[in-house]
Amino acid sequence: MAISYIPEGSPTVTPYLAVKGTAALIDFLKAVFGATEIDRLVLPDGRIMNAAVRIGDSMVMMGDPGDRPPETAMLYVYVPDCDAAYARALAAGATSI
Repeated sequence: MAISYIPEGSPTVTPYLAVKGTAALIDFLKAVFGATEIDRLVLPDGRIMNAAVRIGDSMVMMGDPGDRPPETAMLYVYVPDCDAAYARALAAGATSI
């Protein structure tokens, strides 16, 4: 029996995030993980009030912080080929640390 690349009981994405630069993040998630944009509400000044993308079986919601200070964001994304995802992330502008 093949071992699943997703830990038992875990969804594809387990986010805990607050976002600064939402539009760029959406583009990055599309390029690296094949995210599908579900919704985007844009304010008159161009900031994204709320957006949602789907990655695999998971939804990730985000928005520009407005007057709030931005917070750290992390996404734990389970992929079948981490080397390929890593290469796509670098090609999409990520920095290896």
